[in-house]
Amino acid sequence: MAHERLRATPEQLCDALGACTELKPVYRRLLKMTLEHLQILEQQIGQLDQELATLLHPHQDAVQRLAEVPGFGVDSAQQIIAEVGPAAATFPSDAAGDHLNIRLGLLH
Repeated sequence: MAHERLRATPEQLCDALGACTELKPVYRRLLKMTLEHLQILEQQIGQLDQELATLLHPHQDAVQRLAEVPGFGVDSAQQIIAEVGPAAATFPSDAAGDHLNIRLGLLH
């Protein structure tokens, strides 16, 4: 729930919110609703990540090769392969790959 660079754990943030006596009830309720909403979003993102990994499992070799490119990781590799396919075969090889670069947003 908390950003990874924060030093407080999600539990510590909830405890701090509960200990705050100067916060008006309406703001406390809004913060509680926001935290609950964030938890739901994180759960849904986790479900989508699992579904994506399942769908891309047949292409795991391509994901791993692409993830080895400096600056990429597994998430980036999965997104690219989901967008263009494991072999990028739908894009012509002419024009030095401009079609693929445009699709990826690297060229305008």
